Amino acid sequence: MTLGYAANVGMALARSAGVGLSATAVIAAKLARGEGPGFGDWVAVLQELGGKKAQSVREATKADELCDFAEESRVAIARLRQRRNDEAHGRPVDRHDMADACASALADVELLLARSQFLADMPLILAGSTTWDALAQSGSCEIRRLAGDHPVVPRERLAVSRSDIENGSLYVQDSGGELHLLRPFVIAGDCPRCRALSTFHVDRVSNGVATLKSFEHGHLDEVPHFLPALSAVGLLPV
Repeated sequence: MTLGYAANVGMALARSAGVGLSATAVIAAKLARGEGPGFGDWVAVLQELGGKKAQSVREATKADELCDFAEESRVAIARLRQRRNDEAHGRPVDRHDMADACASALADVELLLARSQFLADMPLILAGSTTWDALAQSGSCEIRRLAGDHPVVPRERLAVSRSDIENGSLYVQDSGGELHLLRPFVIAGDCPRCRALSTFHVDRVSNGVATLKSFEHGHLDEVPHFLPALSAVGLLPV
């Protein structure tokens, strides 16, 4: 799910930058049909972030590492996508070529994992309550920095220069210290199955209910009243 997480963060940053992605509209159409986004959709998002629209996203959100990853990993991602599509459509590797094919795929996976290390260091912040001084136009927000694999995350306070930080929402912090809202592309919550604090993305929509899927373990959670947020960011037709 590395590419899925990178793509969802990328869609959130593109929206923060006011940059429209064609891949987002494709995902919206699939969700409207009751289908869910998959590997090909995440690849399409990253292709746009590594292409002509990268500069606008970089300038507005300081997302240099994400755009660099999308651009520099384009060939490896394309090869893995083609291999996946070949297998899915009955074009398997001949057994005589299996060793070379496995070695090539492994090299591409290792390359992607190495280049995506920045995601582990990109500050992912779960916001709490904000204290705001309207006269000074400054305040502080109680936050938890989500890093590592331990479910217990200490709370701290972060100085902020805006009063609209959402209590309970996830933000990514860019290199300039600015917070960018990830909702509804990525949200945090206690998993109903394993009870651990987890991060989720939308997996499908059916009968007015959104089903979210955990990045960490693939567990599902049905969330009512989520559709307006999806529509607001272009993940569902209005």
